[in-house]
Amino acid sequence: MSRAPHVIAQGAAAIVADQLERLQARCAAELAAQDGNFDKATKAIDWVKEAIADRSKLQGGEATKHGVVGEYVQIGVSNAMKYIDGFGDALTKSAAANGPTDYIGGGINHQQKCCNGARKTLDEFLKHVKKYPEYSRPDHKFDMPKDQFEQLGRLDAREPIGEWSARTQRINLRKMSELKEATGQAFGEKVEPTVFDYADIQRERVDPFLDKKKEEIAAINQVKKQGIRDDHQPGWAELGSAAAAGAAVGGAVKLASGIWRKAKEGRNLLYGELTLEDWRELGIDTATGAAEGGIAAGAIFALTAQAGLAAPFAGAFVSSAMGVATLVGDYQSGKIDMDQFIELGMLTCCEGAVVGLAAVAGQALIPIPIVGAMIGSAAGRLLFTLAQEQFNEVETAFAARMAKMHEYVLAGLDQAYRNLIDQLDRYFDDLAALTSRAFNLELNAELRFVASVQLAQFHGVAPGKTVRSRDELDIYMTS
Repeated sequence: MSRAPHVIAQGAAAIVADQLERLQARCAAELAAQDGNFDKATKAIDWVKEAIADRSKLQGGEATKHGVVGEYVQIGVSNAMKYIDGFGDALTKSAAANGPTDYIGGGINHQQKCCNGARKTLDEFLKHVKKYPEYSRPDHKFDMPKDQFEQLGRLDAREPIGEWSARTQRINLRKMSELKEATGQAFGEKVEPTVFDYADIQRERVDPFLDKKKEEIAAINQVKKQGIRDDHQPGWAELGSAAAAGAAVGGAVKLASGIWRKAKEGRNLLYGELTLEDWRELGIDTATGAAEGGIAAGAIFALTAQAGLAAPFAGAFVSSAMGVATLVGDYQSGKIDMDQFIELGMLTCCEGAVVGLAAVAGQALIPIPIVGAMIGSAAGRLLFTLAQEQFNEVETAFAARMAKMHEYVLAGLDQAYRNLIDQLDRYFDDLAALTSRAFNLELNAELRFVASVQLAQFHGVAPGKTVRSRDELDIYMTS
């Protein structure tokens, strides 16, 4: 029996393990970068708190210090919201403390006014543009408390403002019109809202406001980190990459074994003894091997990524399915008899069981006294289920022989251990049945595709993460 399926599957398992390791490394790097974004964002809020902590150092009288507080809050919170997204400064404070501009962002100069009431704030805008004509230009804008901006925006849209008298509404409309005449820009173009309401920057309210912003940033950070984890969950892109690499391994193994087979037949590649027909056979063999490798890597990736199994275990299981498929073909073509089929099949599945259980030992506790029995039971059950699924009709003699062997394995075990093996058998029955259909080369490609979807569902893969038809696969691969 050819060892190529095992070599292909185990080689593909190594490729998948490397793919997953790289994926996890990228995830860890992005999570670390996001932690850096969060740290920078919280420090921006702390900078505001530190700047306004000693009000005696703030410019102006007590009645107007909230305006200076507003400048710091606008700069710090705006920057924090940029930092948490991984961007640079949103705003930088103007170097001139008493100059016409409070802060600059995106090439725009901003002057902030925070008066008690929208009308007074508009008055300050009009005074400022008269004193500093450059504020009539589009690259100079005014900022005002968010709640006042929203009120004036509604008024500008001719919506009734219930909290204002008719007289107040008329006055504010007139002042907005004057601002438009002075700057050549409509209210919504010339004026921008701050990140705070007027009340938020008052002495007793600013610290709670900043604490709330910190909480919001922390919540955003958690969402972003979860998004990073979700984005780095193994998906179809990695599956395609693993399958392509696995196909390369499969093709190389089959080509090498094909050349070796030809050498054993007396025709050596090094001596130029291969005929055109020999090369055709090697080409067909190599293409077949590439297909098996691609299937193996894809299936291993699904087992490892979605079922939480180690790559060596997944590789062992898939290699058993591929090996048994080859043996079934040999048996049905008369190359081996039933005794040889069972002997080779047990060896094929026993190898898979040993490799698999060695990997599982790191994932689940296996009682040492029954390791040997579990290997034998798993190998026998795998062979029986995989072969039975691939025979055109159930072989009575084969079923009887396997049942007898299984009983022999269990004979020396306590009932508690038998129950554990029964659980393992039931799981392998379901898993092997699905896997054998996915690897049954006698089925057409469409039926194998359906079987692969069923196998993914068995392992708990979400429906939205499976490609369910060739059309969907074509759309995914070309999108």
